[in-house]
Amino acid sequence: MLQLMATAPVSDMNRRARDVLAMLEEGPVALLQRSEPAAIMVSPVEWNKIAAELEELENLRDIVAAYQAEIAIWEDDEQPTDIDLAQLQAELDHAKVPA
Repeated sequence: MLQLMATAPVSDMNRRARDVLAMLEEGPVALLQRSEPAAIMVSPVEWNKIAAELEELENLRDIVAAYQAEIAIWEDDEQPTDIDLAQLQAELDHAKVPA
């Protein structure tokens, strides 16, 4: 579930930058301009976590696409569509990016 994030006016970056940056320890901060979100700030640690998760999802998407292509070929050849679960798990484990 998405959590409600802290907010700060963009102008606070000029006057209270240290305070706004400290808010990042609790999670992302939405910078508001005229009461509308103008930017989302995240800590480098949070950014790296998001980037690693995105890379893992992209790897998993590629693996699923490859298996779907194999299944389509098997179906055209009227061959069984059994997937070796151990092989699939090994590929998924290999695709995981260390946190």
